[in-house]
Amino acid sequence: MLSNTIPLPYWRLSSFYFFNCAVLGAILPFWGLYLEKLDFSSQQIFGVG
Repeated sequence: MLSNTIPLPYWRLSSFYFFNCAVLGAILPFWGLYLEKLDFSSQQIFGVG
């Protein structure tokens, strides 16, 4: 019954997730250091207090 349907382009979704995780993996480890360089305190960075 569904054999004539067009397959979905999974490569679009998978490439979105790949690049999203790649960008987060490249930026996130240094985000705290960047905010510290901008003179944010650790309480402001981590939302404590």
